[in-house]
Parts: sequence; structure tokens; C-alpha cells
Amino acid sequence: MKNVMFATVWRWFFRLALCVGAIWALLTIYIVIGMSRATVHQSDRWIEIPTTEEPKTLSKSFPTSATRYRYATSSIGMGGRFLAYSVNGEPNDLDLFARAEIAAHWKKPKAITKDDQSTPFDDDYISFLEDAYGVKLDWLRGSKSGIGTVYRDSERRGSHMPSIFVDKTNSMLYFVMTD
Repeated sequence: MKNVMFATVWRWFFRLALCVGAIWALLTIYIVIGMSRATVHQSDRWIEIPTTEEPKTLSKSFPTSATRYRYATSSIGMGGRFLAYSVNGEPNDLDLFARAEIAAHWKKPKAITKDDQSTPFDDDYISFLEDAYGVKLDWLRGSKSGIGTVYRDSERRGSHMPSIFVDKTNSMLYFVMTD
């Protein structure tokens, strides 16, 4: 009788250990595979303004002179988030909008500006972003042809801080933020 009872307890303990092991394996697979895949939302063309969708900007608005924009967002579970967009407009209006975007950031960074600069987004950086976040940023490569003003965090914290390039040559604003 004692052996039968011991065998029954052992059988239930073994089943419990198998269930816990199976749950642990499934959870591990979910975390490693499921949470490392990018959830991407991006425009496949230029979107005319006004639009019915909410702007993918920090301030949830557009420059007053803007007529079109493009965007890309990505989230990779615990791997990071990404936001980039481009919007056209009058250069002075784009400068005001760049300041408004930095003011709308949750950490309220102090921005430094550098005039008469080329784009901070070179081909290697854009390729890195495309690979890391699973987005297509051909439109961001358009920033290479202009000269304008670069807005960055004065403390150079990098993570979660926006980089903005106001292309005065082509009247475009380019925004990139990662974490």
C-alpha cells in the first residue's frame, strides 16, 4: 500500500515537473522569438495634408505650411522603438516646428542647433536603422542633397532623444528618434 501511494505521488510530481518545464520552454520561445520581431507601421507613399489620420509626430501636429509627409514607426518588444518622419513646408515654419517637437518631448531636452550643416543621416546610419527596425527609409536618403539646420540634445544623451534636420535647400524637415 505504501509503495502504491509513493508511486502515485511520484507520478503526479513527475507530471507537474513536465508541465512546469513545458510552460517554461514556451515562455522562453515567446520571449526570444516573439518579442524580438518588429511591429512596423509606415507610409508607403507621401500622405497629403490635411489627412484624417493622427500625425505621427511628438506634438501630434504639422507645420502650418506643410502639404505632405511620410513616416515610419517600429517597436521590437524589449529591443527598442523607432520613429522617423519627414514633412515639407516653408523653412522658417519648419524651424518653428522643430523647436515645437523638441518642446513636446517628454524629457524636455535643451536643444543645440547648428546652421549650414549637411544631413546627420548618412547611408550607413540609414542602413543600420532599416536593418535594426525592419523599416524602409528610402525617403530619408533624400536628406543628403540639402544644407540646413541640425537640432540635437545638448547633453548628447542619444537614447530617446530626437535628431532633427531642417533641409533649407529642399524645404523639408527630417526627424529620427530611437531608443
